[in-house]
Amino acid sequence: RAELVKRQAALQKDNSLSVDGSRLYAADFIFHLYKLNDYKLLWNRDNTKALTASIQNITADGLTPGDYLPEHLAEKIRAIEKNTPPVNEQIDLDLLLSESFVRAVYNLLIGKVDPESLDPNFNFSRSLDRDGKAPLLLEKIRNNETEQAFDWARPKFPHYQWLKDGLKKYRTIQASGGWQPRPAGTTLKPGQSDARISLLRNRLIATGDYTAQHSEEDLFDEDLASALKRFQQRHGLEVDGVVGKNTLAALNRTVEQRIDQIRVALERQRWYSHEATDEFIVVDIAGFKVYWFKDGKIIWDESAQVGKKFTHTPVFKDSIRYLEFNPTWTIPPGILGRIVLPGLKKDPDYLEKKGYLPVSYTH
Repeated sequence: RAELVKRQAALQKDNSLSVDGSRLYAADFIFHLYKLNDYKLLWNRDNTKALTASIQNITADGLTPGDYLPEHLAEKIRAIEKNTPPVNEQIDLDLLLSESFVRAVYNLLIGKVDPESLDPNFNFSRSLDRDGKAPLLLEKIRNNETEQAFDWARPKFPHYQWLKDGLKKYRTIQASGGWQPRPAGTTLKPGQSDARISLLRNRLIATGDYTAQHSEEDLFDEDLASALKRFQQRHGLEVDGVVGKNTLAALNRTVEQRIDQIRVALERQRWYSHEATDEFIVVDIAGFKVYWFKDGKIIWDESAQVGKKFTHTPVFKDSIRYLEFNPTWTIPPGILGRIVLPGLKKDPDYLEKKGYLPVSYTH
């Protein structure tokens, strides 16, 4: 007890605490746990074993176990299983295990990356409620229920589990060798025969889009066209059953790139999905869709207009206070200068063709 209180005093004095060169970023929360536990050590062989297994399982969330249980900590765990170390070393280990546990819970509950560090307009930052969450987490530690603690921290939004399932699927594909990029060339259309078609078929087999049993290797038949349409639908492409430029680019994304995309999507879910209420609206910017959720079900969805890289759609969360139907839209100055005026110079009928209504104002 005395040594833990001494460590806490050092934290309060220096506003930081390190063990074996590793900074304890969750030190304030950790010492609150110790205070609730009457300054007794939190970890024993049983709950340490449970924590080790839970951290290994965190890879399914797109996180990296080594960020929570680095090799030097794993070595300490192995050493203490053989011999009882001095008190100071026991405390060092207990502090490091507590840091690993709290950090993992924090990353699952709130996210690993601060969204506002990526874009100051993001308003998703949250903090771990020490007084509200500490008693529950302490109970989980005492009961060797670290996996239950991690499950409590994970988002309950169904999309999170869908993404985890997708991550598992693509990692299985990666383990089996992934797929080879399709060579560029002329557009491939149904009915054609081409040496590239067997490669296209194998690519769609890898992701489960193509499931037919019999086919001619180099013939772009109806089964292959249907499989390609499924692929296009899933990736937000024009569903035309034709391998054009955009479809080829999507087909040639490596399995490693797809895995990285899913991991990023999981992280974004951790930023906001805990705050999803029984009724909310979410805009899928990448998918050009808006969804209205109620009681865990989609009750309405529609296409959404989003910006491009240089006129990107802002990312934020807020409460809807009013709704305006059929709003007017005035061309922003930037778009007017970059797109509309050059278009008018080339074609006097540009505004009419694009559906714009010119309005003149008199002063």
